[in-house]
Amino acid sequence: MDGANYTATTERPVYLESNLARNLWVYGSPVLITIGTVGNLLSAVVMLRQNLRKCTTSLYLFVLAVMDTLVLYTGLLKDWIRQLFGVAIEDVSIAACRIYFFALYLTIQIEAWILVCVGVERMVAVFWPHKAKQIFTRTFAARQMAIIGVILALINSHFFWTFTFVSEPNCGPHPRYEHFIKYVFSWIDTCLTSLVPYLIMLVTSSAIVAKLTRANQVRKVKLNVKRDKKLTSMTAILFSITGIFLLTTAPVTVFLSVIKYSKRNVAQYILHLDCLSLLFYVNYSVNFLLYCVSGPSFRREFVRMCWIKANGSRNNSQNNYARRRLEAEVNTHECIDFQV
Repeated sequence: MDGANYTATTERPVYLESNLARNLWVYGSPVLITIGTVGNLLSAVVMLRQNLRKCTTSLYLFVLAVMDTLVLYTGLLKDWIRQLFGVAIEDVSIAACRIYFFALYLTIQIEAWILVCVGVERMVAVFWPHKAKQIFTRTFAARQMAIIGVILALINSHFFWTFTFVSEPNCGPHPRYEHFIKYVFSWIDTCLTSLVPYLIMLVTSSAIVAKLTRANQVRKVKLNVKRDKKLTSMTAILFSITGIFLLTTAPVTVFLSVIKYSKRNVAQYILHLDCLSLLFYVNYSVNFLLYCVSGPSFRREFVRMCWIKANGSRNNSQNNYARRRLEAEVNTHECIDFQV
């Protein structure tokens, strides 16, 4: 795919569809940026809390919150500025042109592969829980993400010589590399951002569901117990973030790969593309809400953090007693939802 995959089109015919598309960017972008910035900041702070800091998955999700924020500010904020003020950041200079596309593609690809890492870790933890504790340490997770970052950075390093000012001052691929960008790197990017991560996520999620379903059936038959709710909550965050990732990012990928436009339907094409592009950015704005809804450990730690902030200055016995009870409850559930 080329840069149009993640950015809005600037030249728009004057039709109702064009005005609607522009209004979606102008009014929808700041909402997503605000929700995403606040949510990702809160997610990062909670993941660094002492009770969750020791959990390997919390490190993945902390980096994920950072990548989400970077995608919003490199992609969505830039498109909003261009729609509102007619200023394209990538057209400021050749350096800005190259750095912008390098950073945008890199952050989006890293986001996808962090989700892959979380899925693989959860699958190993469900099938081989004792080995998972030995293999998936925080050091291993940090080294794994560093290797992924270096490999993806090398793959995207071509932007520093393949992109330049095509016509002053429009950023784009150099004519010498235009075929490579459109027909070679576009498929590399599609595989790195969509196809391969989608496939791995579907495999890991399906394997986890099958394993937990079978375990619940065995438990029900042999021990005559109802469904183990703890097991389902252990993978709730994984299923929620991967599910939203697939639902929000796949449509624009399919649309750009399958749908072609002509001069007669360009306005409708742009409207559809803009709607799907905004849907794409929803993925980077809502993870905090997903954590709160689906992750009991995250929710308890967030409530604990808010309670301490709100009552930290009070020092009476009733508050101290309530605080000790809350801490005991959090420590009891420490890492449950993030380790398996």
